Amino acid sequence: MKTLKQTFLLLFFLILFTSGSKDKDFIPYFRAANQAELSIGKGDYKEALVAYKTLFKEYPHSLEREVYNAFLCAMEENLTDDALSLAKQLVLHGYELKDFGSPAFEKFKNNAELWRKLSAEYPKLRKKFEKSYNPTLMKKYEALNKTDQYYASGSVDGLSVDSAYYSLFLSIRELINKNGFPPLINKPSLDIPIYAMLRHYGALENKVKHPLNIDTIYTKMKDINVHKLAYEALHQGLLTPEMYCGITTYMGENPYGKIYIEIDYEAETVKTLLYVLPEQREAMNRKRDEIGLPVIGEVAQDAINSTWYREFPFKKIKEAWLACDTCTKRDYLLLGKKIELEVEKKYPKNYFRYYTKNIGNEIYELNSQKYKKNLPKRK
Repeated sequence: MKTLKQTFLLLFFLILFTSGSKDKDFIPYFRAANQAELSIGKGDYKEALVAYKTLFKEYPHSLEREVYNAFLCAMEENLTDDALSLAKQLVLHGYELKDFGSPAFEKFKNNAELWRKLSAEYPKLRKKFEKSYNPTLMKKYEALNKTDQYYASGSVDGLSVDSAYYSLFLSIRELINKNGFPPLINKPSLDIPIYAMLRHYGALENKVKHPLNIDTIYTKMKDINVHKLAYEALHQGLLTPEMYCGITTYMGENPYGKIYIEIDYEAETVKTLLYVLPEQREAMNRKRDEIGLPVIGEVAQDAINSTWYREFPFKKIKEAWLACDTCTKRDYLLLGKKIELEVEKKYPKNYFRYYTKNIGNEIYELNSQKYKKNLPKRK
């Protein structure tokens, strides 16, 4: 597939690390980036930009998300020199000129002088990005991914899939031992194929370690150690804490917790919370902090409050529910979602990428029953 090949080609274009990068622990980097994201959530873009620029000076390499957010901060503050410098860094993280055509870059691209300067330097920057391209290594990963996707398609029985995954993992481990861990720090679309493979093998490791899995096929896989490889890569800044969590917890226990949005129709509040008992949240947040994941609590509210949730239409939804004499449970859901969508569409688009902002799949309604008069009363 042409698209797949292009993705892998770009993924391996960039190896920008000095030998010292392995000696610098990136957990403090991720913690500082989390604080910068909270500043963005508060609308303090200048403070966030200062934090990002400090990170870029202190660490031997940066990850794409921080460069991207820093770029948007610079544009918000009309700091054009900083914006141009960061746009160049995005090219070194795999961006092509066509990527700057997205709405997030509209203000930058509409500045004729900035766009002229970036376009003029783009060929040189692109060559620098491509300089360390290893075509042989890329083809090996591309072939492994093609096989991985075949077994992930669901057309093969479970044990055969696991056996194939184990074999594929051994091949990837050999490549990692020889060439180092593939850096998953670039434009998101470039990182997905390898991340998806590692997630499959992380799930296999969880299955192998499960005490009830006594099938001989799994006892022969005891040396699988994708979790360890991911942990080392995390500390070297070669993947994000979210990726590490995805690789190590897929189809297994998650000590870092699920996050959900609590919508309280009585108090008319929207909160982000860890999906555990209140007395367990502090301990779980400590585990999250250990790997650089954001701590979820009152401080993180600034991030969710910077989205359309700050304008959540409590009154309109409650009035609509109370006025509906024939609504079923499904009708109430659809009616509420319709009103929510109307507000979301009107809210100014936020192009920043930060952890708490993207939470939205897990929703828990609190105190909504009293406004849905057709539903049975809870005992």
